[in-house]
Amino acid sequence: MQLFKQNIVLFILLLISGACQFQEATPIDVIPVSRLPKTLLVESYNQKNPTTYAYTWQAETLTSFSETTLNTTTNKDFVLTYDITRNSNSLVQSIKYSYKGANYADGSQIWNYTYSTDGLQIRNSGNNTWTYNSAGNLLSLDYGTGTTNNLLSLQYNNANLLSKLLWKEGSYLDKTNILGEYTTVENPLHILAKKTQFLNMPYNDAVMTLACSAVIPKSYNNGAIDNFVTYDLDAQNRINSITIKNNGIVLKKFIFGY
Repeated sequence: MQLFKQNIVLFILLLISGACQFQEATPIDVIPVSRLPKTLLVESYNQKNPTTYAYTWQAETLTSFSETTLNTTTNKDFVLTYDITRNSNSLVQSIKYSYKGANYADGSQIWNYTYSTDGLQIRNSGNNTWTYNSAGNLLSLDYGTGTTNNLLSLQYNNANLLSKLLWKEGSYLDKTNILGEYTTVENPLHILAKKTQFLNMPYNDAVMTLACSAVIPKSYNNGAIDNFVTYDLDAQNRINSITIKNNGIVLKKFIFGY
């Protein structure tokens, strides 16, 4: 009887051991979630017709994107399409932009880019100049108008996070956006800007403050008022939207699609 009980216990232990081995031998497939946006909708305060961007990727490389807004004069979509050519080092060599739907003829132009010997400065055929630090952060952007006061410069803290954006546009506008607090959340606007080496930056200090921030800031002060930044996540913990508010009013909202 004692031997029978021992055999039963041994049999149960073998079953348990076999079950554990079976569970260990069955790996769970982890499906990677892409964090590269395929679309971006930009809504601005009091704007009836938001701007839509669509992105085309080859693996991690951005090859082209389009920008669509409504031309209220012709009541047709105004579409800008950007096709990127890269050199052997995967750096942007040229961007061809085509346009249609405006109140003038459709057409296209090409921006060509040249690099300094150390690779920290880029200039295009329109004499716009981008300057970077060794970490690849944008330090300044001179729009090449022939004046020294039409200039954007950026400063970073010890953690390489954007801390100040100085915006000078002629003699009538001089803004300084100061960032004080940060989240720990990766900023998809910064990803998009980095993928084009900041070469297609909008002429807007609010957008550039976000696009040049590697993580989403909690707020930034433009010298007079604080603008508060919030974000939402989708079901897969990707950034679904980023919102800039002032006194409860939505100034800008960025909505991402994957």
